[in-house]
Amino acid sequence: MKLCPNCSKLNEDSAATCSQCGSLLTNETEYNTYASINEPQQAKTNGFAIASLVLGISSLLLSCCCGISIIPSILAVVFGFLSKSKIKNSMGFEKGDGLALAGIIIGFIGIALSLVSLVLSPIFWGGFMEGFNRGLNGGYSEFYFD
Repeated sequence: MKLCPNCSKLNEDSAATCSQCGSLLTNETEYNTYASINEPQQAKTNGFAIASLVLGISSLLLSCCCGISIIPSILAVVFGFLSKSKIKNSMGFEKGDGLALAGIIIGFIGIALSLVSLVLSPIFWGGFMEGFNRGLNGGYSEFYFD
């Protein structure tokens, strides 16, 4: 069987042109039907699923950085939902549904932690600066031994 390079239609071995689009067929466009039928197709892992998981993990690592983790968290959720959709529509040729789900869950956790970090960081830094200023002004002199 010869495979048309233009429209991917299978044609008879004796055909010189494609029966569907009329393109010229050469001997280099032969199609091995035996190999394609008997060899199992291996599903590839979806790249968006991997990206979702990596971004979700990085958002957890950055969650203590005053809200910076909101960016990778949101991207993890978006890539997770995109990959779940692509995997569903791939008819079994792509895998990674579990990676995408983990990325979505970790992304939502990262969003929650970054919001908590944004709320608590002014309180923490305000108290830190107040104590620092008291120390500079001699407010803690009773703790020092003369």
